[in-house]
Amino acid sequence: MLPIIGSIIAGAIAADQLLPSILQLVFFVMKFVLAVMIIAQLVTRIMLIDLYIIFSAPCIACTALPGRSGQPVTRMWLQGFLASQNHHNLETASPRRNP
Repeated sequence: MLPIIGSIIAGAIAADQLLPSILQLVFFVMKFVLAVMIIAQLVTRIMLIDLYIIFSAPCIACTALPGRSGQPVTRMWLQGFLASQNHHNLETASPRRNP
């Protein structure tokens, strides 16, 4: 009977030592996933800003089209460009609610 109790106690000690390493692994995976998401967001924002810069000349040239036919294109480009530039500022300056 004593060896059974000893093995149960040894198993409990091993489980107690295993729990912190499992928690460390879970936290490491969470940090890694969040880092990958932030990097993906950064790359996407840079790609969008580059795209807006590439299309800037034709969109601004649309303003010169006769009959105000190109002004909505220029306005949409300008709104999109400014939104992509100021998105981070608006995101960090927004008021936070405490639950």
